[in-house]
Amino acid sequence: MFFWKIYVIIFNNLYFGKELIGIIRKTRLCTEGFAASLFIALAVLLILTSSFAIRYSDDLPLPVVTQDNMTRDIPVLMYHHLAPAETYQGTGNYANGAIVSIENFEEQMRYLYENGYQSIFTSELLEHFIRGESLPEKTVCITFDDGYESNYFYALPILEKYGFCATINPVISTSISEQVISDSRGRNQYDLQSVRHFTIEQMEEMCAGGMIECHSHTFDLHGTVSVDRFGKTGNASTERAYLFELGRLETNEEYYQRVYTDLSTAYLFLRKHCPTDYTAIFYPYGISTPTIVSIAKQVGYAGGFTVSRRIANLDRDDIFSIPRVTVSGEDTMSDFIRKLSYAK
Repeated sequence: MFFWKIYVIIFNNLYFGKELIGIIRKTRLCTEGFAASLFIALAVLLILTSSFAIRYSDDLPLPVVTQDNMTRDIPVLMYHHLAPAETYQGTGNYANGAIVSIENFEEQMRYLYENGYQSIFTSELLEHFIRGESLPEKTVCITFDDGYESNYFYALPILEKYGFCATINPVISTSISEQVISDSRGRNQYDLQSVRHFTIEQMEEMCAGGMIECHSHTFDLHGTVSVDRFGKTGNASTERAYLFELGRLETNEEYYQRVYTDLSTAYLFLRKHCPTDYTAIFYPYGISTPTIVSIAKQVGYAGGFTVSRRIANLDRDDIFSIPRVTVSGEDTMSDFIRKLSYAK
């Protein structure tokens, strides 16, 4: 097709040149021999310039999307609570990674925006895993665990400012409790001195706005249970609980039923209040076991997320063990930038 266009250009220009020379001859500005020589020179010049265009046209980038700007890697960032810097400055509470200052969070989002990053929902990431499709370079997935009210008051406006979507993973029972408290006494503003969770109404409002998805951090398994008669504790989602009234540990069947009931309750709640194409389980403390993965699959979850020190990869990682990178309150901007490509 390209060569045909070149031939048409040459023909049209030669025709125009012939007509031009005819006009010159009629006006007697030159001899007939000179006009013929001029026409031949024009033809040669057009052929040479056209061949030059053909020879170098392959060096020009084609306006099509290729695999060169696609990737199999994606950083999945994990946040928790946001607070103004002065609220916890000097208390050491930023050290555990659970609290990031609002100022730092905005600086991080601004960096992503100014450097051409785009965000995707968790459900979109799961779809890429399912279909095996690569992602555009500079794609990031932003997630928040536990469902803190600061996500509603602070994170959401900043995300909207820079055009980023995000996923929030509440512990459903806490949002139900906060809704009961809100209904009984009311609250119209955010209390900087408390670390509250958002209500069901706030959850639904965020999901309806189109910039937030909500996924499961379990219904009420984000905590500990006693695992022996001496009061030793363990992860409520991955370990069998000690039943003091019976003087024994849960059986495997009792443990399975407890976890299944919890995960299915959270799943059905989210399908009703914040439905998405695919719903994921974000394991408490980032810890999973073959048993909890099996239960999650049986309930209907499409994937699961852990916590690690590396970014996710569509080929290397299992869809029920997608790693996330913690963004800590103590991270500098250099730390944050490094985590965007950490351990590819």
